Amino acid sequence: MKLWQKGLIVFIIGLVLNTVLMNLGVGGLLRELTRLTAIVGLILLIIGLFSLLRRK
Repeated sequence: MKLWQKGLIVFIIGLVLNTVLMNLGVGGLLRELTRLTAIVGLILLIIGLFSLLRRK
């Protein structure tokens, strides 16, 4: 699995978990960790796409 695919999966999982926790009214450290997961996934996605474009 390529880096951009892993980044996309982590980004989507982070967004879904954050949305679920937001709808349930959960806050604090757990929700901040899901936000961090979404940000890390976005960064991995960007780095993966940049390296993919650079190879060609």
